[in-house]
Amino acid sequence: MTLNNGRKKALYQLSIAAIFVHIAVSIGCYVVIATAWAVPAKKLERSIEK
Repeated sequence: MTLNNGRKKALYQLSIAAIFVHIAVSIGCYVVIATAWAVPAKKLERSIEK
């Protein structure tokens, strides 16, 4: 009974960790995409101004 309980707790903690990692990766990807979009846009603005 205690072993099964411990295993459930470990799985629970693992799933929480997986969710946090997933969120972190999603945010990281979003930031990368946002910067990738922003940099060319800024360069375009500068070239238009000149």
